[in-house]
Amino acid sequence: MSDMTPITVRVNVASPYDVVVGAGLLAHVGERVIAAVPAARRAFVVFDDACEAYAQQVKRSLAGAGFEVHAESFASSEENKSNDSTDYLLLQVARAKFDRNDVIIALGGGIAPEIHRQPRWHRDRPLPPVRIRLQAAVLNSL
Repeated sequence: MSDMTPITVRVNVASPYDVVVGAGLLAHVGERVIAAVPAARRAFVVFDDACEAYAQQVKRSLAGAGFEVHAESFASSEENKSNDSTDYLLLQVARAKFDRNDVIIALGGGIAPEIHRQPRWHRDRPLPPVRIRLQAAVLNSL
């Protein structure tokens, strides 16, 4: 499947976005983020332990594209799907002084994507405009 041409599917909802499916895309995350958010300089990668290998590829791609990369991992567990875990993630993003131009990339399920749904963050700072969620199940099928 390494010679598969990526397929882009436009999702037409209130805030339209593209879903790109293909082999080897993780190596190009940095390039894609720069194309989507040219002003971004920092990236925060949140991932569950099932996505460690994918997270390493994403961090390398982001660093290679010139991003200052921050990362946090969480064990895949029901206990980590909590306000305390989300508060911890938001605190790390705030400590890294992220602003509206920076990006958060969530890999996997569980707590990782929860950071995007927190109105507590919206009150004090806007969320970065790009949110990329890569599901391990989808990645494993590519």
